[in-house]
Amino acid sequence: VNQALGGIISDYFYNTCGLKGRRLVQIVLTTGEGFLLIIFSLINNFPVAVCFLLLFSVFVQAAEGSTFGLVPHVDRRHSGAVSGIVGAGGNVGAVLCSLLTVAVGSNSEAYFYIGFIAFGIGILGYFINSSENPLHHGRKEKKGKWKRKGDASVPPIWETTKKTSEDVDKNRVEIKSTSVAPKRTWR
Repeated sequence: VNQALGGIISDYFYNTCGLKGRRLVQIVLTTGEGFLLIIFSLINNFPVAVCFLLLFSVFVQAAEGSTFGLVPHVDRRHSGAVSGIVGAGGNVGAVLCSLLTVAVGSNSEAYFYIGFIAFGIGILGYFINSSENPLHHGRKEKKGKWKRKGDASVPPIWETTKKTSEDVDKNRVEIKSTSVAPKRTWR
């Protein structure tokens, strides 16, 4: 639920402020999760620590949703690959955090360091730079031209779908002649 909420908040701010809004949401959520983890690592009262851990979890999951809202602005044509890399980055981060916990020896000290790392990464969100147009890739292009250098030349769909009634009748004959399947006998 919270991951979807992060995406919804990111979409709302994108609709009102553009990419700067998405970036702001990403910065607030990521620095917020770092700050809450730092506070969590310093608390000695169990019920208060659980409350901060739950609030930290809300920020983490919302930041995940916000992160995937930025994916199309990296490369729309390859958004599936970018999504995979983003997901894999989360797994790499989990492994590195567990290695840090083992290296430090104390969970609270490791959480303290991880909180500062998350806070610093959140601050780096300020440097997310992209055009309002997800397909722009930072190049100056003429309005209406979405073609990048090296793209295949594909005719517009209205040119490829013009068919006459003769073409339709010809296709019907071809479909009828090729759609006869041999009879199967079941044992």
